[in-house]
Amino acid sequence: MNKLSLFCVSALLMFLACQSNSQGELRGELSMESPLPSVGSHGSMEYSQTSDMVICPFLPLSSTAEYHIMAYFKGHEIYESIEAFVFNGETEQGDSPIRATLTRHDKSQVDYFNFDINPATEDDRQRWYNSSIHFVYEDNGLGGLLEFTDNSGNDFSLVYKADRGVSEQNGGLTDVGEHSPHGGLPLFYREKSGIGSENCYVQINNQTYEVPVDEAVTKRPFFVAYMAYISKGFNSVIYSTGVTQLQKESFQVQENQDEIVLTYDTFESTFKIVTSSGVPEIKEILSRNPWVSPDSFTTMIFDPPFPNLVAMNTGETFNLGFQIDFDVAQGLVYGDITVHKLNDRQVYVEMNPLSPSWAVDSRAMKYILNYQEQQVEIEAKMLLE
Repeated sequence: MNKLSLFCVSALLMFLACQSNSQGELRGELSMESPLPSVGSHGSMEYSQTSDMVICPFLPLSSTAEYHIMAYFKGHEIYESIEAFVFNGETEQGDSPIRATLTRHDKSQVDYFNFDINPATEDDRQRWYNSSIHFVYEDNGLGGLLEFTDNSGNDFSLVYKADRGVSEQNGGLTDVGEHSPHGGLPLFYREKSGIGSENCYVQINNQTYEVPVDEAVTKRPFFVAYMAYISKGFNSVIYSTGVTQLQKESFQVQENQDEIVLTYDTFESTFKIVTSSGVPEIKEILSRNPWVSPDSFTTMIFDPPFPNLVAMNTGETFNLGFQIDFDVAQGLVYGDITVHKLNDRQVYVEMNPLSPSWAVDSRAMKYILNYQEQQVEIEAKMLLE
């Protein structure tokens, strides 16, 4: 493996053009070089302004971390929390791939990776760094250790101690609160989790910082929980904000009797777009990370199917529902989508979560799609911005 690139926070979006004929030929623009076994014939698409084009604004980034560790801490002038995602696989140095994140009091974040990264935007280049990262998981989650050095030479460590190991009872969807409030819709599902004890602490340059009590979980006098957590099996899917201009690339096609599956790959994810045969409407989108979680997909299902945006009439509005499922948990995330055709070359899309409750309104997103003769530009923002 020469390069890993995980959890790309910039939006990676796609448009597909499907022109149906007796040969099952597909035309359009798309991006990919597949590291996976071929699922069909390989070809390239050329952009053409036809009513058979399918434009997809959603391209979620998915992965499953083997472990996740996190703690809030008090008293530091800049940072309020520290965390890390530990993935399966190996870096060039033979270590597990790890992404460590520091969150500031203003909810902005800076990320550190122990593998080569490929920032897609200027914003990423200013907050993504390489570092040697050390992680230890002990005794079914009774202990854990995270250590790394930031780009200014400051040494960070999180010491995790718990009275109980990880359990399914403490699993479920993570409420991300106000972290990265302008970054999109992040969804995290914990298969097994544990809660830290009073013996947890964060250390920065040999100065120790206290982990506060988690009052939402604490049940005095029987149990006092602290805001330090460790998980085994941490599933992620992120719908990111940002601007993407789509260019001509390559794809794989598999045509069955009732559907057409288009697959393409990036360093971040493999995506499958499933449409009805002969009808350029999207039934579902499947995504996974081929490097660190090749066997784990997340699925975005549309009901009714996501429409052919180019074929819509100017001024027309289309409403549909969506559901986002993890391999290990289904039916927890769902909501509504509204599509409005502004003019011949511009479409406005809203994605409004109805579940989980913490995502309502605050994590709703809007997409503005502009398509020209040779490219499509898709801008993803938070709805309330």
